[in-house]
Amino acid sequence: MSATATSDNSKEKTSNPTNSDSKPVSVKKRVKIDAGFQSGMISIKGFKKKTEQESAKKTEAEDLKGKPTTAFSEEDFVSAWNKYIVLLKETGKSSFASTMEVGAPTLDGEDVMVEIENTVQENELNTEKAELLGFLRSTLNNYSIQLKYNKVAVKEQTNYYTNRDRFNRLVELNPTLLELKKRFNLETDY
Repeated sequence: MSATATSDNSKEKTSNPTNSDSKPVSVKKRVKIDAGFQSGMISIKGFKKKTEQESAKKTEAEDLKGKPTTAFSEEDFVSAWNKYIVLLKETGKSSFASTMEVGAPTLDGEDVMVEIENTVQENELNTEKAELLGFLRSTLNNYSIQLKYNKVAVKEQTNYYTNRDRFNRLVELNPTLLELKKRFNLETDY
């Protein structure tokens, strides 16, 4: 039996591939790339759609039936809104906090209406919507609160650089200034 055992060991030693220099042999493997992407480019619009879909799924996944819908006053709502702004500032989300401060909300029943000015604020609101609604719903103990927003056109501000322009604007607001100018023989261009 010992003769057969040694012949088996010799077979094992000869079957191992080795270099003549006794260096280990490296084996290269081919890696298959996932063909799930249509191109190698990353799209901002695609990323935006993905995040919007995920946030929509989160809000849809919540089963709001059977949750309390306690009535709340406007003062309670404003207090909860301001608490969330403070919480955002403490966590370093000052950009969204300023969006919430500028766009003062109004209540329409259980719908919270927020006015926004641009798409940046809209994107911030969409990404933070789930957390904001969760905070408001739990604080006010009303799970039927919904968040909606309106885009508002920003008013263009006219700058009055010369004294004549400033005086003409003041005359538009108060026509009696023109009478005073004539009566006291005042110069507006000095």
